[in-house]
Amino acid sequence: MGRIPGSPTPDGRSPGQTTATSVVFDQWYRGYRDVVFAFLFHFCHNHQEAEDLLQETFLRAFRALEAGEEIREPRHWLVRVAYRIATDRWRRSRLLRWVGLTQLAREPEATSSDGDVAEREAIRTALRQLPHDQRACLVLREQEGMSYDEIASTLGLSLGAVKMKLMRARERFRLQYTAESDDIRQKGGSV
Repeated sequence: MGRIPGSPTPDGRSPGQTTATSVVFDQWYRGYRDVVFAFLFHFCHNHQEAEDLLQETFLRAFRALEAGEEIREPRHWLVRVAYRIATDRWRRSRLLRWVGLTQLAREPEATSSDGDVAEREAIRTALRQLPHDQRACLVLREQEGMSYDEIASTLGLSLGAVKMKLMRARERFRLQYTAESDDIRQKGGSV
């Protein structure tokens, strides 16, 4: 028995909903994949893990679109979902290594001096010492260039909480980086 044209599909969706969902999803994926991947890579410092988290993020996005959820700021929504997925996985497994900035994750170039390599390692170590919520705020502000309001929206925090976490993250980072730099100098390296 055929379906009456224009009537809902057996799963309750209107006939054009799947197509419209796919179009929006494709636009989101093309437009935000790199941003979300970079954000995830900042935390796990593992390409494969970031890809897995990215896939799970976009799967949730597709499901939300199919369910008809209204998402006004897709970039912030996707980063918030990615943050929650990564945090949940980290809490469950305790295997993710949370680190910082993407450019620090790249392998040192052959022309990098020992000082450059030592400085990158000092920065990575200092970032790993930050609690993940402070690290998220710091990365979104310093690497992604988000405003305080955008960070608050993305992470689901109040503006005051973002300001406090950033202040604490910067102070803790400064102390950790100074201590790490001093250790490297004492071992004969340069920063």
